[in-house]
Amino acid sequence: MRLTLRRLTWGIISAAGFMALVLVMGCSQAAPAGGGSAKATFKLGTLPLYDVLPWAVGDREGIFEKAGVKVELVPFRSAADIDTALLAGEIDAGQRDIIAALLMNKDKEQAKILRTALAIAYTGQPVFGMVALANANVSGVGDLRGRDIAIARNTIIDYVTDKMLLAGGVNPKDVNKVNVPQIPLRLELLQGGKVKAAVLAEPVLTQSIGNGARLIVDDSASKVGQSIVLVSTKAIKEKPTVLKSLLAAYEQAVDRVNANPEKYRSLLVEVASVPADVKDKIKLPKYPKALVSSHADIEGVNKWMVEQGMIPAMLPYAKIVDASFLPK
Repeated sequence: MRLTLRRLTWGIISAAGFMALVLVMGCSQAAPAGGGSAKATFKLGTLPLYDVLPWAVGDREGIFEKAGVKVELVPFRSAADIDTALLAGEIDAGQRDIIAALLMNKDKEQAKILRTALAIAYTGQPVFGMVALANANVSGVGDLRGRDIAIARNTIIDYVTDKMLLAGGVNPKDVNKVNVPQIPLRLELLQGGKVKAAVLAEPVLTQSIGNGARLIVDDSASKVGQSIVLVSTKAIKEKPTVLKSLLAAYEQAVDRVNANPEKYRSLLVEVASVPADVKDKIKLPKYPKALVSSHADIEGVNKWMVEQGMIPAMLPYAKIVDASFLPK
């Protein structure tokens, strides 16, 4: 009898425990108190460039929160650091470029372009420019033969530099490219006279001109300047619904910035680390609507990278770009 009672007692306890577990699991999936809902987390690696503004607006004005996504903007000082963090799974995506996308996919698929952040071909505004100090006796690209130019190797800056040099009649092999991945250090070396020229992106480009540098050439003629949102294949696989909601919300942030850019001048200065003395000199960009890199964009960089020995062969467009997450 005692054995029967013991078994019956444990049976009741087990049943009660099972019901409690079901209730806990149910509560964990239900809306929390106050009518809200659990928000998915998405980490984006950022650089102090124009690209970051719509993300900052979406964060500060609660656009992402309303879409059910908690976006964490993780600042980095160089593109290389973003790549390392992305491949290590420390972030879900990063402000990057086509070259990074191709490099990450040359052996196996690790990340894809889901959105174009800035593109001169669509906005008409330069993304990159080559500057020299006013007293460096550099009035044109031709004066840079045999001289040092600070760039970021194996990035879109490297690609754009070659295009600007060739457009000016200079063989890229006739200049000395100095690899300086960190944006602040590249500017510091230029201003300290350690290099004759540097290739920079906005708003650092305008900052350098405000501090006495002279614009030699920008990417207006080549129209190859472009930055993108690069997302890890892990995040694409594990967070497809989050990505769709996030990019739809990002579109709203872009609309707000484009509709009233002056409203966000101070925010851009803050998130892009622009000194206050050049705040009013910055030309606010226009951000492209729901866009991904075109076949021609990818092909041009593909060919250049093969020529440079960075990849063994051209990679297919579908391996690099995924437009399916953009709002229709």
